Amino acid sequence: MVGYDPKRDVELSKTEQGAAGALSGILTRTLIQPLDVLKIRFQLQIEPIRRGSLQSKYQSILQATRKIVTEEGVRALWKGHMPAQVLSVTYGGVQFVSFEFFTKEVWNELPSTLTTDYRPITHFMCGGLAGCISTLFCQPADVVRTRLIGQGEPK
Repeated sequence: MVGYDPKRDVELSKTEQGAAGALSGILTRTLIQPLDVLKIRFQLQIEPIRRGSLQSKYQSILQATRKIVTEEGVRALWKGHMPAQVLSVTYGGVQFVSFEFFTKEVWNELPSTLTTDYRPITHFMCGGLAGCISTLFCQPADVVRTRLIGQGEPK
């Protein structure tokens, strides 16, 4: 079970919590990066998206994938991957550690009914706070990643 619970036999250290978040971020980012590249290219495209239109550089997901691979090579689908990995590792690590911190504070400071009867609500609130903290830490890496992905060839 996630979240702090003093009845649990095994408690992970902050390093182990951070490593779990970082590893989940690495795997997720590696698999999802091509979709992120496509998303950002579509977001940055000025022309409206219309099939068959000569104005639109990217018209569909398959067409955009083929165009990027043809013009820039397969590696272009992982453009900005290293800053994205920094983002994912940092985000996952900070999120896991801060979620454990918040659930432990709730357990220690608030009435026990919040941690037992209202556990899903408590975890929802702690998870939201953990996400906010992670976003604050990771925003600079997200800006760098978006700028790297958005540039075409030549750089």
